Amino acid sequence: MSGPFPAAILDARRGVHILVERLEVVEHGIDAAEDLLAPSISHGSGTRSSRRRTTGVVGLLRNGDGPTVMLRADMDALLVQEQTGLEYASTADGAMHACGHDMHVGSMPEASVDPVVMAAATVLRLQTIVSRGVAPAQSAVATIGALQAGTKENVIPDEAVIKLNVRTFDEGVRTHVLDAIRRIVEAESQASGAPRAPEIAALDHYQLVRNDPGAATRVRTAVRTHFGDDRVVDIPPISASEDFGSFGSERHAPSVFWTVGGTDPDTYRQAKDARRLAELPTNHNPRFAPVIHPTLETGVETLLAAAC
Repeated sequence: MSGPFPAAILDARRGVHILVERLEVVEHGIDAAEDLLAPSISHGSGTRSSRRRTTGVVGLLRNGDGPTVMLRADMDALLVQEQTGLEYASTADGAMHACGHDMHVGSMPEASVDPVVMAAATVLRLQTIVSRGVAPAQSAVATIGALQAGTKENVIPDEAVIKLNVRTFDEGVRTHVLDAIRRIVEAESQASGAPRAPEIAALDHYQLVRNDPGAATRVRTAVRTHFGDDRVVDIPPISASEDFGSFGSERHAPSVFWTVGGTDPDTYRQAKDARRLAELPTNHNPRFAPVIHPTLETGVETLLAAAC
């Protein structure tokens, strides 16, 4: 190419970068792209005609008889939030031109610190906290409920998010588990050569639910008087997440936590006889469907008996 580089081509490149087409999600911007590319396609000798397609622009340059050569270039964007600070940065939220036709990052994994691999290794290591770090006589639960990273199979994301739920019956055990989580997460980050330390933040925190002894005795007596001894039982500690404990620990109010069975009695009896109680769907299960009767009546009568 002789002479100065055409300014129209530079303007077209910047314009295409600004007006991102998110082809993975929605088709748009074709009219704008055609308008931007028209001056570039028509620049030079020959004639030009263009035909709009659903997801692109076709330009035909005629220059006499001879073979036809097809030149193809991609313009679709990736689901990546641009952080370049360029004056012609993408105006589309969550999408930018960042491919090999824009110097593709997914295609050079050796030049990256992959947070997906780092997160996967961390999740596996976290499983050892309870199995190898908590005594059998004690109790703890450390559940990874969410692992979120990336939006596209050919793009290495810049971060991964792991969300955990920790439940214990003892504050000492809780401190031990939380310390182990931090130690493992930071160690995996260092082992992977992450450019910065991991961010660790508490999302929620609920105090241990402790029934007030005096109030528990009064409630137990009231519901047994109403229902009979055969329908009221003491339950062992439950490792469920519950904010009810705040009434006692933070507000210092005498409080009592109880549960009401909702499984059909015949279904429960059959599962118990077959030693398959663990297979019955409980709450937080997509198949959880407590029977309306007598669950509803029992719940209402329990509240009234305890309040009176």
